Amino acid sequence: MRQAAAGQYRRRGGRFGGVERIVGAIRARWPQTQIVLRADSGFARDNLMAWCEAHGVDYVLGLARNARLTRAIGASMQQAQEQHRETGRSARVFQELTYRTRKTWSATRRVVAKAEVLPARPIRVSW
Repeated sequence: MRQAAAGQYRRRGGRFGGVERIVGAIRARWPQTQIVLRADSGFARDNLMAWCEAHGVDYVLGLARNARLTRAIGASMQQAQEQHRETGRSARVFQELTYRTRKTWSATRRVVAKAEVLPARPIRVSW
């Protein structure tokens, strides 16, 4: 189910009433169902993550690339490059780490990073 775009979310001051409404409706009908929220980096805001954590909602959110995260997975990026050099094929290496922003997150959270090298393309990193 698609909800508001990230830009609308930010313009609304980070409110996420649609998520609360949808989660409430699902829980009313299927109280034991595991709920997983998936959204891009525009929604990776502390208030949404904290709400999900407080209400038992799992989440998978994209994170914007930044220098700290890129440094943290440097070894995985090298490993992906080596695999690509050896095979000539796409190479992906996943790494789990804990991360907290310097200013905007209230808690340290689990991050799974993907270092990826594709044929005839530079290294891609996604979170």
